[in-house]
Amino acid sequence: MTDHNGQWDWNRILLFLLEHVLQKIATIRPPTYILGEEIPGWRWEQNRSFSTKSAYEFLSTSEDLGVDFNWSKIWSLKLRQHVKVFTWLAAHDRLLSNAERFLRHLSTSDRCPFCQSNSETTDHILRHCSTVVANWIVVIEPNRISEFFQLLFNSWLQVNIIGGHQFAKNKDNWGERFVVYIWMLWKNRCSRIFNEDFIQRGDFRLLCDKLFEENVTV
Repeated sequence: MTDHNGQWDWNRILLFLLEHVLQKIATIRPPTYILGEEIPGWRWEQNRSFSTKSAYEFLSTSEDLGVDFNWSKIWSLKLRQHVKVFTWLAAHDRLLSNAERFLRHLSTSDRCPFCQSNSETTDHILRHCSTVVANWIVVIEPNRISEFFQLLFNSWLQVNIIGGHQFAKNKDNWGERFVVYIWMLWKNRCSRIFNEDFIQRGDFRLLCDKLFEENVTV
């Protein structure tokens, strides 16, 4: 399932597998004899060897989402399960962004492949990339745009999912609609990277509203 350059042949793989499986495959380097045998290593040390010092530093500086984030609200959203799982991954900063791939030594750069101006974090993909800002401006109240973009990422997610209708032009079911919006932004990002023939057709807001109708549950 690799192409003539030794990379995953996404044009073939996309035909047979679900999105969550594709995301897992994307974290794995294609098989090659040149790189030799793969050996697991500790990601927080340059020599890839475990140390209690680096483990303590990581744990002491990590954000405790379990305290601040209302997990029950995510799982109670009236959306299909795979959309809620995506939201959980985004809140934990576990989407396979270039920043994450760079940390895993799966990429030589953490830069955004589209704007090239910043590290491609989850926040960058879903909110700050120049290719997505215009999509948010369409659906956010003009007098709240500045606040919408200035909130810390975890606060931004929580406020909009739990009760951020003050930001939205269309306030009906905003928590669910917001989740569908960020899900759509992620899907677009992956399609643009893995499908060279991808073209965004139609109004982004209307496409998201259609997805919302398709994925909302009762």
